Amino acid sequence: MIIYTHIPKCAGSTFFVFLKQHYKVLQIKSWHGFNWKHLPKDIEYLFGHFPYGVHKKIKPKILGNYQYMTFLRDPVERVISLYYFIRRKTKDKNKALFLSTDLYDLIAQEKISAFDNDMVRFIAGRNDVAMYPSTSRTTVQDLEQAKINLCQYYALGFVENFDEDFKRFAELFNWGDATYEKRNRTCERPTKEELLSKTLAIIEEYTQLDLELYNYAKTLL
Repeated sequence: MIIYTHIPKCAGSTFFVFLKQHYKVLQIKSWHGFNWKHLPKDIEYLFGHFPYGVHKKIKPKILGNYQYMTFLRDPVERVISLYYFIRRKTKDKNKALFLSTDLYDLIAQEKISAFDNDMVRFIAGRNDVAMYPSTSRTTVQDLEQAKINLCQYYALGFVENFDEDFKRFAELFNWGDATYEKRNRTCERPTKEELLSKTLAIIEEYTQLDLELYNYAKTLL
């Protein structure tokens, strides 16, 4: 079984569409409360916004041999993309909050964990990932655990290098003619340079650990 850690706005939707065309994939949209004991036996890919460590919840006879994979992204770009994606999404329980609150204030209020080193949260195996309310700030200890866990990933790619990494995955998994269609792209959004200086500064402050993990991940390839 391949377990795909889908960190929001890290090319997961594009990858999911491809996987559905080639494998038996189970997408878990809300993993809190999910009944892991009744996971179908024939699933080849487990895909969703869940942190590293879900393999511990699955029965060994269903899990079998397993491998983790994921894509990471420049932390500042990921935060900008996520914020404007939710604002334009047709249906999302957080949309009203995102529409009524600018990015600076949303980060400063610390209401949503997605803006506080969320890549570290996912890879470290914390429960408060993605849009769940943050239980506490991400720590250096979380970063160190994330580095340890990241070494267990069989396949690791970067959004900024998606085309080349996708080809590398195609060879790794023997996909043959691997073509894909990009999905959930956030087109109408400001660049880093167009943000207010205070907004860019607070994003960088709250993604410092993500940046360290991102740079560390590059040394593993």
